[in-house]
Amino acid sequence: MISVIKIIWIIAIVVALGTLSYFLIASTAFFSRSTGTEWGYYFLVIGSSATILIIISIVCLTVGWMPQKFFSQIVLLVSIIFITFMTIYIAPLPIDPEGWLTDRVSTLGFMQTTDDGKYEYNLEIINAYQRNSHARLHVRDTATDEEVRIPLNMRNERITIYLAVTHDNSLVWAYLTLSENSSKTYILTTTKYLNNNIEVFEIDMETKTSHRLR
Repeated sequence: MISVIKIIWIIAIVVALGTLSYFLIASTAFFSRSTGTEWGYYFLVIGSSATILIIISIVCLTVGWMPQKFFSQIVLLVSIIFITFMTIYIAPLPIDPEGWLTDRVSTLGFMQTTDDGKYEYNLEIINAYQRNSHARLHVRDTATDEEVRIPLNMRNERITIYLAVTHDNSLVWAYLTLSENSSKTYILTTTKYLNNNIEVFEIDMETKTSHRLR
């Protein structure tokens, strides 16, 4: 009986640790965002309780403690099953894979057209509200229908500000105009809807790269 309990105990600990680790990593997108209210509640109530029981279980197994009375062994077995079910309970909860397994893409406004009619463009925010958030320029060649996405070295605090302002798709977040220096170079200028401090980028359509000018 004691050997059986030890085996079940070890399996329960492994299952509980694996489930809790998955839940914590998935809900925080590899620790790049907070868990949020809903997931934080689950982890606080269920996860913390299971963690305490897991620690106690590991200590007991390490020092070789095992109840000798049959009733105590049954109580222990029920506790082990309880630990397992607590952690398995949160395992199937719907956790959004966007932001850690795949990028979460938010589009700013509508597709605009450059003055020369060669390109359509808009801004995209990747993984908003996370430490790995960044911005990029989505460009479509009107002649070939080729689409490219050019990374922008935009200030991180500005990347998420639009979410707190509005979801109005009629707003213009940036302008892309032809540069005076080259027919392959364009100037991207942000508007006040992102921030009063305007940012300016040089966009090279040939190399598909950007360079901050201001």
